[in-house]
Amino acid sequence: MSLAAVLQKHWRILGALIAVVALRSWASTTLVTFLPVFATQRGAMPAEAAQVLTVFLITGAIGGFAGGAAADRLGRDQVVIGSLLLSVPFGVFLGTISAFGPAFWVAVAASGFFLNGSWISLTVRGQESVPGSIAMMSGLMLGLSVGLGGIAVAPIGLVAERVGLGVVISGVACLPLLGALMMRFVPRSSPA
Repeated sequence: MSLAAVLQKHWRILGALIAVVALRSWASTTLVTFLPVFATQRGAMPAEAAQVLTVFLITGAIGGFAGGAAADRLGRDQVVIGSLLLSVPFGVFLGTISAFGPAFWVAVAASGFFLNGSWISLTVRGQESVPGSIAMMSGLMLGLSVGLGGIAVAPIGLVAERVGLGVVISGVACLPLLGALMMRFVPRSSPA
């Protein structure tokens, strides 16, 4: 089935899934892009700021693995919704931290773990939602996650210059909440 045919037949499912992917990706890409600068603003040395990003990425990879394992036991939708919701308080807390220290590290690690805990499950959810187009859905889900996240960085950076990086980090940390709500619009299975 061609991409146009898939989009025409499954537009509701794809629209909801793409919204969830975009909201998660905007939060994650914002943190990947601005965490070192934010850590430096809060008193980290340049080497420590680089380590902060490493911790975020490593805990994100661990979160993806853990989310995939949990999804096999608990269900993909539950893991997607749960991990998105759990990322919100840690991301908001991260944006409000005024000094670099242990709380900063914990918030970064938890944000990475929970924010990326839904990524693999979202990809598999997309594959299940459009039977017969597994490779196409993998490309859409993964490609859009990276692409949409990258598109958001410049406008978010402009906003950060006006209101401050802490406010922006706390704000984008709330985007996964909207993503979790959007999962309500993802039908359980694709129409035949």
